[in-house]
Amino acid sequence: MGTLPIPAALVRCRTLLHGESRVVPVSDWIRYGNGNWNITVDAELSVPASELIGTRTRWDIVVSSIGIDDTVEVFPCANGGIVASFPHQLHNGPPVGQAPWRTGKLCLDRPEAAFGRAAWSGEPAELTDRLIWHLGRLLLWIDAAATDQLSRDGDPFEIPASPNGIDWPVIGFSENLEDLSTWAERLDRWGVASLIPLPGMKGGRVVQTFADSRGKDVRVVAWGRWAASPGNTQPAVWIKLDRMPIVLPWSLPRTWRELTGVLATENVDLGKILMSMGQALRRLTQRSEPATLLLGFPAPERVGNPPARMHWLAVESIPVASSSSARNGFRSIERVRQVLDGRVAASTAPIAWVKTANWAPDQIRRRSPGGSGLRDIPVLIIGAGALGGAVAENLVRMGANRLQIMDPERLEIGNLTRHVLGLEAVGRNKATALASGLNSMMIDADIVGHAVKFPPLQDSIADDIRSCRVVIDCTGSDAVLHQMAKFDWASEKIFVSLAVTWAAEGFLAYTASEARFPALDAIQRFSSVTAPRFDELEAPMEGIGCWHPVFPANAEDIRMWASVGTKIVRAALSAPKRNCAFFRRFDDGRIERSNV
Repeated sequence: MGTLPIPAALVRCRTLLHGESRVVPVSDWIRYGNGNWNITVDAELSVPASELIGTRTRWDIVVSSIGIDDTVEVFPCANGGIVASFPHQLHNGPPVGQAPWRTGKLCLDRPEAAFGRAAWSGEPAELTDRLIWHLGRLLLWIDAAATDQLSRDGDPFEIPASPNGIDWPVIGFSENLEDLSTWAERLDRWGVASLIPLPGMKGGRVVQTFADSRGKDVRVVAWGRWAASPGNTQPAVWIKLDRMPIVLPWSLPRTWRELTGVLATENVDLGKILMSMGQALRRLTQRSEPATLLLGFPAPERVGNPPARMHWLAVESIPVASSSSARNGFRSIERVRQVLDGRVAASTAPIAWVKTANWAPDQIRRRSPGGSGLRDIPVLIIGAGALGGAVAENLVRMGANRLQIMDPERLEIGNLTRHVLGLEAVGRNKATALASGLNSMMIDADIVGHAVKFPPLQDSIADDIRSCRVVIDCTGSDAVLHQMAKFDWASEKIFVSLAVTWAAEGFLAYTASEARFPALDAIQRFSSVTAPRFDELEAPMEGIGCWHPVFPANAEDIRMWASVGTKIVRAALSAPKRNCAFFRRFDDGRIERSNV
């Protein structure tokens, strides 16, 4: 086979570089690996050189997937490239395999590029232009690195990339704004902790408890029901720091010795702590499994701002001795184990960093900023059908974490055409199956399903639902509205009744804030709406034999009306009052609202 010709876009790029003073090609394009092309260039500073960025540095420009989804990446060259790690760069380790470049890929894209729209990011679409654009960004990057301007006040605060490049599994922790002062008041530097393995999440864990060195709880994290029955917990140890533990200019420690040196700048003696924590772990647990190390420090949301909350980094498998371990040449006694534990601090063994993330309720819903007012508000949903299920899912994903759901019916196979539940729930009660599914969707969800009709006959369930502040009816049943009016709610509630009209062509929403549900007013307003009526000829028949009409509606219609209903619920929370609205959908996609 002959040598593949260099793609025209790459040839044009190299031609354009001739005569450039700050970017000089030192090789032609070379095909590397499967579909990759790379060229080596020298880049020159326009500012004075620094200790870590020389006047000229060498870089490999790598282009892949040409003509399909071509990407441009810039790496320090293995020979003549920078060896330190900086902000806006992956960990700059040695080359992997036969690659001629180091691992420290530069982050040159603008933040808007994450959305995949060239018009937002300002990155040119044509490959030659994009290559030149990246080279221009490279020159800006090296100038900023040489002058310590890569991270400026007001920029989002970032954590250095892990030296071992691991992005899964993840350990979740929960730190809110108000928790920072609690940690600041604690004088102790370290303690023990416990982790919960999460069901179904391969390798995923959350921090359940923080305790002092004697094992007395100082903080118990209130996760949702999905983490409520974890089985065995896993041991961990925490150390509180004053600042992020980094090796200058911008990398996490790679070995225990490096970590020891970084902590020493804060007067933290890792050797002594390892000796004490090993003893504490052996005293508090009989298991021999390795413990995880958690390193916490106060972190701001933006560079230059005051700290906002604690952030935790994690190191897997602290190599301290277990109560049953023995080493050749050493007596198997506690004093010897402590000495061996202390020696870990001077070890050149690599640290196994584990990805961590703050799973506090406001953090896991940063992509859904409009639902913060829903948290910790007890909500009752009557009816776990297609509409009730979709409304419940919207609320939980947006921030509602305390829901009770009531429905006596079983999920049938035909319900799957528009229900949020799947095959695993067929044959189960709708309310309990929906509660289980919602608890698995968000880590803070505390959802309870009641497999009974409204009103409940059991006093315990009746008392439970009286504690709800918001009551949402999704049954579409006048009989349920009358029962809601008769039920003793014990206090004023925000009522919301949502109903889809025939064939999902319209949507009714009624709200009120009263001690008893005004059923007569709601039914009268619903009845006054000129909406599509039941048509027996259009009613589909499901199965053979004695049957009742099946409500015709597509999943897209239910999801659309559930979205409208969710907005109605949020509006009722912010401005509770009697109101009734009718929404009509037209064939061209328009939705028209009218007050009733």
